[in-house]
Amino acid sequence: MPLTSWREALGVVDWTSLEDGKDEPRTLPDDLIALTSDDAYVREVALESLGERLSVEGVRYSATPPAASLLIRMLREEVIAGADTGAVLRLIRRLVFSDEDDYLFDGFTAEGLRAIVLRKSRQSESERDAELRRWVEEAPTPESRKKRESNYKWMGAEAIYQLEKLEIATHDSIMEGVPVYCTYLVIGERAARLQAAALLGYFPERAVESMPALLGALDSETDPDIMATMLIAIGLLGPGSEPAAPALRSHLSSPETIVRWASAIALAWHGAAIDGLTLRLLRECFTSADELQTGIPYHYGLIGHIAEEAPKRLPRHPTP
Repeated sequence: MPLTSWREALGVVDWTSLEDGKDEPRTLPDDLIALTSDDAYVREVALESLGERLSVEGVRYSATPPAASLLIRMLREEVIAGADTGAVLRLIRRLVFSDEDDYLFDGFTAEGLRAIVLRKSRQSESERDAELRRWVEEAPTPESRKKRESNYKWMGAEAIYQLEKLEIATHDSIMEGVPVYCTYLVIGERAARLQAAALLGYFPERAVESMPALLGALDSETDPDIMATMLIAIGLLGPGSEPAAPALRSHLSSPETIVRWASAIALAWHGAAIDGLTLRLLRECFTSADELQTGIPYHYGLIGHIAEEAPKRLPRHPTP
């Protein structure tokens, strides 16, 4: 029988069997419930506590995937105060990757990690350890070998495997919230629309749902930071929807500088043909905004750094 509410779903999870960042998983439901309090201070403390429980320096815990699913369900059922929805979406976004830059710039794909976890699940512990030792020995440079050796000694093959399993489990639980993020593009307050747009750019596997939602919301959005975030998110989704490229190009002439820059970044990442205007805008963004921190959520808002890396970005869309 399907669960009827977030409270019922909360009670189904055996929180005492899980781990969190405070080693107190049995009290984690208290923080989730506190997000529905009428007291703004209580909600603020609960949100801060959840951030400390669910991820510490990029490490997720066994309590992270079910807690993320509960947060998404609470957003869907609209039991979180409107003013807090942006903060909750920001927390959810922070849980998706160990390091967002791995996805933005270094070729990380969930498909790739999922394949690695599946392969390792079929290996014995000794086989996983031997594979990791070969990875250390095959390092291309002395510097990278030193880094890999440190990783091997500090964690070991089994710990890395367990962390990878939690990373993909967390990613996939948050990906299930794509319809909710699409909804908040329309109904959310400013902070919620901003974070929802950024989240949608993380899941190219769901582009068939999120691309139309982003393109539709972009038509009616007037906030430059949110428009820029939507554009970059569309670029991150890759060439999964033909109408995207014309929509992106139409914003190259926007009166808002950040929107023009974001449109150029999006075109580079989307895989569309790059013309002279797009290249000029990318160069302008990099040279003019090298250290400028904007309101876009990606890469700490450093849009100049994003523009510098955009032409080098590897394909992120799913491989058939």
